[in-house]
Amino acid sequence: MKIFISADIEGVATTTLWPETEKGSEDYRQHAQQMTMEVIAACEAASEAGASEIVVRDAHEDGNNLDIWKLPENVTLIRGWSGHPYSMVYGIDPSFDAAIFIGYHSAASSEGNPLSHTESLNPLSVKLNGALASEFLLYSYAAALNQDLRSALPNLPQTYELEICYKKTSDAEKFSYFPGVQKRDDNTVVFSSRDYFEVLRVISFLC
Repeated sequence: MKIFISADIEGVATTTLWPETEKGSEDYRQHAQQMTMEVIAACEAASEAGASEIVVRDAHEDGNNLDIWKLPENVTLIRGWSGHPYSMVYGIDPSFDAAIFIGYHSAASSEGNPLSHTESLNPLSVKLNGALASEFLLYSYAAALNQDLRSALPNLPQTYELEICYKKTSDAEKFSYFPGVQKRDDNTVVFSSRDYFEVLRVISFLC
């Protein structure tokens, strides 16, 4: 059994303030250790459940937050950023049996987490087919898995409409010139496609 784990930091048990997630802050290291411990717990549980291969994607900030010296020996770690639209789940493919998301958080413009955001702090909100989109939603859609999870996962839509509302009107104006993107109002752009990969590609440039 192959398991893919994607790890962020803003949603781990201890983070409630932005400096706790930012390198260079005196508070960062202890919260990065919490991120590492939560990943280790997931790895150990996966191994106990029969996983023979575990791939971990460090998906926060510069992709270099986990304490590599504490991870189990059967773990392959992906660090840094490739620029690929799969972003936080880069490295996943249909050969994996399950995906686990650690430290994920609420969507931009939503309650439930003091560090709510989607991708960056530039968008006021990101919506997919009219609903607020979290990073969990965006990348769970991207996770192609080996086993039949139709009873556990939502059905993928036939078409996708991505809506990004920016805090700055100048961002909406600038990104409205990206191919296929249209300006909806002073702060908002939209993009529609039947291909989810194209949605992720646009997000990688616009968020």
